[in-house]
Amino acid sequence: MPFAGTIKLKHFLLAVGGVGLLGGAALLFLSGGDDTVDTPTVGVSNTKTPETLPEKQPMSNDSAESVAFSWQGRALSSKKKKDVSSGKPFKINVYQDAGKSTVNRLKIDLDRDDKWDEKWTFSGDKVSRKKSSNDDENYDLQQEWQGNTWK
Repeated sequence: MPFAGTIKLKHFLLAVGGVGLLGGAALLFLSGGDDTVDTPTVGVSNTKTPETLPEKQPMSNDSAESVAFSWQGRALSSKKKKDVSSGKPFKINVYQDAGKSTVNRLKIDLDRDDKWDEKWTFSGDKVSRKKSSNDDENYDLQQEWQGNTWK
């Protein structure tokens, strides 16, 4: 039987993608990781971008607040994305509820203890959050983003 008939399409595509990824990494290595590139290369590390970043995510600030704000106005391909801050000391899940065209909610677990410390809501340009000051998912503080500060 010919080789093409014995391999599943998804395995073939994974193999081709892996070869392409290795080729790209080899080119980057051989070029010396050109430090003059200003735009991040998603999926490939270089000296300007130490980790893979979602589109529109600010590169200079890795705080939970910065990452959370980066999701405002972004559309999801599904109703929920888990742990969009993978590799960080905090965890963020984002949600796009039915009838919404962009992310309208997110939850932040600041210490990855599986208890949500903050719940944010995006409504147009308005941003509000509820905080659990005792890290027990009882939200005793509510704030709105006004100007450049929480009130």
